Amino acid sequence: TCALPIYLVRRDQIEAANQFSLITTYGITPVLGAGLFSVLSLITNVLARHQHFFVTQPVNLALYFNAATFLVGAIVVYFIREISGHRVAASSDEQPGLIFLMREGAAFIRHSRLVGGLIIGLVGAFVAAGAVIGAGKFFVTSLGGGNAAYGVLFGAVFVGLGAAVAIGPKIAKELSRRRMFGLAIVFAALCLVLASIMPQVALAIIFVVGL
Repeated sequence: TCALPIYLVRRDQIEAANQFSLITTYGITPVLGAGLFSVLSLITNVLARHQHFFVTQPVNLALYFNAATFLVGAIVVYFIREISGHRVAASSDEQPGLIFLMREGAAFIRHSRLVGGLIIGLVGAFVAAGAVIGAGKFFVTSLGGGNAAYGVLFGAVFVGLGAAVAIGPKIAKELSRRRMFGLAIVFAALCLVLASIMPQVALAIIFVVGL
């Protein structure tokens, strides 16, 4: 996916294309997925009243739907020449391999304290988000919620991520990026602690968005 902007947009549009890709990846798509998860859970509960199959196999409806989306995605990609492999190479220059690019990136990170710090901070942030998603099911169950409530909690993580990607640069125009990054990590940690002690799912969602 990193190579898509090179093929589909001009060089001066790559930054905007990457930002749009982040918004759709961490904002729109997971939120729709979380909403769909909640809807499919409700549909499965209704079907389970009439079909015993959905009582013993409650996740199968979601698996069937997911398989259908993969099929549709494969068909769409097949007909996009730029990324399907059917496009004739525009240049005979040999492209660098994946191993070479990974080594080059690792060497750059080792020699840049700023980038190394950013990587550590980003890893920590995603670990925190993973903690919300991984432990969220148990957390929601302890508060008396079901699969639909968990889907909303899951979507709240990406609502916050998408909003940050979309409006963060506008809010932090005059602020030091290094200071802003550190403050954001601390703020996320506080939100995670507060979310964990909330007595209701609705209250926890507020702090999950902040996280």
